[in-house]
Amino acid sequence: MAGDALFFVHGLDVANNGHKEIASALVDLRKVGQELDGVALPSSTLSRDLAVWTGRWVGVRVRRDGLRQPWRAVPITHGMWAEHADALNAAA
Repeated sequence: MAGDALFFVHGLDVANNGHKEIASALVDLRKVGQELDGVALPSSTLSRDLAVWTGRWVGVRVRRDGLRQPWRAVPITHGMWAEHADALNAAA
């Protein structure tokens, strides 16, 4: 899951991650060579981070600071991913 990608956030929902019910963002995801639509993310912290961009495309670096640490979304504000997100938002 780590790395850079474009996300279009449709909104938050409740999903079961196999252990408990969590907040789960429903997203479309674009990585180099991959296009996935309608993906429910299995991380509540990542989902909450992404929820602020509901309704638009955003370039994001997905990371975590170590094993057993939460996944986090850090916006990419310049470069290829930011430019591609801006172009998709302008075309919408």
